[in-house]
Amino acid sequence: GGRSMVAALFLHLWPHIIADGVAVHLRPFRSFTLGKIRSRIHPNVAIMANKREGWIENAILGAPVDQREEIKQILQLASRAGTQWDVLASDFVNPSVREETLRALEQSESLSGVSWGGYSVAERAKLLVGRSDMLEELQLDYDTLDSLPMEYYDVIPLIVKGNFKFDKVSHREYLGAILGTGIKREHVGDIRLLAEKQGAIIFVSSQMKDYIISSLTKIGRVPVRVAYIPWSDMYDSLENVELETGRTIRSVEASLRLDAVAGAAFGLSRSQAATMIRKGLIQANWRSGEVAMLVDEGYVLSARGFGRATISSISRTRKDKYAIEIRRL
Repeated sequence: GGRSMVAALFLHLWPHIIADGVAVHLRPFRSFTLGKIRSRIHPNVAIMANKREGWIENAILGAPVDQREEIKQILQLASRAGTQWDVLASDFVNPSVREETLRALEQSESLSGVSWGGYSVAERAKLLVGRSDMLEELQLDYDTLDSLPMEYYDVIPLIVKGNFKFDKVSHREYLGAILGTGIKREHVGDIRLLAEKQGAIIFVSSQMKDYIISSLTKIGRVPVRVAYIPWSDMYDSLENVELETGRTIRSVEASLRLDAVAGAAFGLSRSQAATMIRKGLIQANWRSGEVAMLVDEGYVLSARGFGRATISSISRTRKDKYAIEIRRL
């Protein structure tokens, strides 16, 4: 029965635990100190520890139709990581896919994911997936990252430098130049422009590091140099990034329903906003929601074809309505 199998597994592993002096501790991102033991675990135990992938089909039902295949692939990656007792990284995904995948993983009893795009508020990020108990041990601090070989990161920061004083280069031009080298979009994370036209920090898949350093030689008309930047230096540089520009919208609404606030943010009628919400074209904090869901300060609203907006502040008026300040990006 189950108890005898667990007892047999314990007796089988105990000598190796003593011999190897193993402590359960995860080394970001691809291996951990139970690696030697993992290969000795009987395959039947792995099968028992992870249910068959039938849960995946149910988990993706609530996701937008055009994202389901991508989410399914990440859930399958998580299932494989759980079976292998490992932590695996997805490609870079957009915030909506990230949030929908994390929501889907909540339906698994033993698997979970951690968003990692190189810094705490990254929009495009990879998902590190595996067993929940292993991910709890994951430490993503810059001092540790600087002391480990690059292949453990799966995300690498690169700094792009050039003489941009007379040529204003946009985020789109950076991305176009990077993709122009032949790199696929799923290997490119956030691109953060540095203030005072000093260049940019880009986050890429670690295996693309050398290729981008040698291939990315020009942004627009400006010749550039690309180099790896240590995590600790990168963290300091992020304090000097360009603030996103946009315009401020002020609106007074009777409620904080998503359809009302999104309509104000994107210049839509309430019925137009409601239709887009039902189709999954308007999201709050990168997740699809109900028309009547309530939003709050700090929420990020995104509308397909209209861009993004953040709710900067909410206050009550004398007539007990909501005065909302929105930053349209």
